[in-house]
Amino acid sequence: MLSSGHAIPGADRYVASASPGGRMTCMPSGNCAQILKHLGYEWWMFRCVNTLLSEPPSEQGDPRYNALVESLAIHGRNLAYFFHKPKLKKDDWNAEDLGLPLVEPMPQALKDWCVEAHKRIAHLTATRAFPLDSWKPGTIRPQLEERIVAMKRAIGADMPASWIGDRREASSRAIGVLLARKTAHLTGPSSVTLPSESVWCEGAATGPAAFVSPTGTAKPPETT
Repeated sequence: MLSSGHAIPGADRYVASASPGGRMTCMPSGNCAQILKHLGYEWWMFRCVNTLLSEPPSEQGDPRYNALVESLAIHGRNLAYFFHKPKLKKDDWNAEDLGLPLVEPMPQALKDWCVEAHKRIAHLTATRAFPLDSWKPGTIRPQLEERIVAMKRAIGADMPASWIGDRREASSRAIGVLLARKTAHLTGPSSVTLPSESVWCEGAATGPAAFVSPTGTAKPPETT
């Protein structure tokens, strides 16, 4: 994350929208806690997948790589639209629901990235005929990080104490262990050796859940 003292382009537009006392005004939805929870999940997952793509599977044609790219595209586009786009549907959430103005127009590089994601992931288009390497899906992280940091600065003390978006990124090895443990839970005993570090994944309300403790025991996600 960028340090709190880093100059963030556009941060003044967020701060100016705060109430005179410096606290955010959550209008019109009045559902700030849920918005921040799910926004945090999008940002945490974007960062995790971005990190995992820096260590892609070595085998060509590995479907895990495709799944990572598609996940990054979905989370990245959700974040970009949240901060930059007017609502398409009345039940959509965007920055205005946190009392913050949209940053318009969307920067051209980010706009181009979203169009590419839309064409490569959401629809079957001729764009898929071009190599994925020409897209470079992780390049928008700094621009999204600017928006996140500016939002947190504007909201200030009203940010949740343990925001999902601040969770650390898990390594590819740790994610592999979690998947192996999940498989073992479904199919039987496993000889997988767990890492010593703790790894959190998002709770069942918004995504798959698992916890690996420093002692090497795994807790499978609860199901409803």
